[in-house]
Amino acid sequence: MRTPVLSALLGLSLAACVGAVPGDPVGGGGDDGSNTGSNTGSNTGSNNPDPVPAVAISVDHATVASDLGIDNLITVTATGSMGFSGPVTLTATAVDPTTGATLADWPVAIDNGTLTLDTDGTATAKVKVNLPGDVAALMGTIKISATSSAAPVESAVVFTGNPALDVVFGDDGTGTAIFPAPKAWKLKLGRSINVVDGSASHVLVVHVDPGIDGFNHQGAPSPAGGKYTQTPTSTGTATFYCHDADTANNGELKNPGGKVSLTVL
Repeated sequence: MRTPVLSALLGLSLAACVGAVPGDPVGGGGDDGSNTGSNTGSNTGSNNPDPVPAVAISVDHATVASDLGIDNLITVTATGSMGFSGPVTLTATAVDPTTGATLADWPVAIDNGTLTLDTDGTATAKVKVNLPGDVAALMGTIKISATSSAAPVESAVVFTGNPALDVVFGDDGTGTAIFPAPKAWKLKLGRSINVVDGSASHVLVVHVDPGIDGFNHQGAPSPAGGKYTQTPTSTGTATFYCHDADTANNGELKNPGGKVSLTVL
């Protein structure tokens, strides 16, 4: 037979056994449900953010190698995504590939500095690079940047100038030479000059006035599309021109007057 004191002690022991242990979560089953609900709701919302409009640009040539005096065109394509629409401003500069410093004597021009994109649309512009014969550096990077209401982006073209200046004499279709412009060319000593016959059918003979060692009168005609290449060996200035002859005389281009000057520095 239990005494009242013993029964009271047993009751207290049982209550302690089924009670909460310090550090344990209270009402564990109910808490699992509430945590699952709150985590599922918050994660679902954060994993589906609103789209961020963006612009990308690309170029049709990653590298370019060219003679001096030649127009080189690089096509730049701007493309919108994630609902982007609006103006995109393009800039193009030449920089030193090692230091990143601007190459101030590299002529770089862009035909359309502002492109307007329809929603997720595309548009293009052309960058022209034509290195003069006296340009200091022959290696550079054409850096093309695009700014808009979206994040700014860049693209780059590695450009190498060959140490040869091309001067092209064209043909008006009747055998008369078309002199190039400008008519005063400059060339660094140690580089070559290519006098190019731009005619489709007539040969070309180049006359050179004295003034620069190593740049001499052409002995035999260049075929149509051919080059007369010389490497000056001294500084100075000389003039040169097409052979002054009738087209019946071996089909040579006629000289329409005027001369082209070359200064070697």
